[in-house]
Amino acid sequence: MILGTILIAGGAILIAVFGIVPEPTRSLEDLLELFRRPAFAAYFSGLAFIVVISLSLVRLRSNAT
Repeated sequence: MILGTILIAGGAILIAVFGIVPEPTRSLEDLLELFRRPAFAAYFSGLAFIVVISLSLVRLRSNAT
């Protein structure tokens, strides 16, 4: 139990030290340009598809029981 506590504390310290990554401030035009990229559209289309399929399967499974 002590080893687990030490590992968790160590992980929390590592997150606190290395977790903050400075990001540049972006304007609205920059964000809109990023959203128009094909990779963004493909990623979120695939993500939306997976979410819709997952929700449909959960709904079908809950109705079957």
